[in-house]
Amino acid sequence: MQKNDYAGSRILLVEDEESLAIGLDYNLSDEGYVVTIAPDGKQALDYIDSKNQFDLVLLAMQLILYRGEEVRIAVSQIFAEKAVQVISV
Repeated sequence: MQKNDYAGSRILLVEDEESLAIGLDYNLSDEGYVVTIAPDGKQALDYIDSKNQFDLVLLAMQLILYRGEEVRIAVSQIFAEKAVQVISV
């Protein structure tokens, strides 16, 4: 099995559909990533505001409390000086 060069990278998974979040978490964790799940936009922003550091944000666009686009804009502003990728799922 080939070593994952990105193992240990921290991913914020923003997904309100629990079964999808669990499946993604399982597969990403199995590859060595450290996954934090936020079930809605508000919790995602709370995680980020509490100075948690993430290397990647996987973001559902249809969310409860905040739309994915609102979260994407906020994440881009918060991490303006760091190259954090936001990918819509």
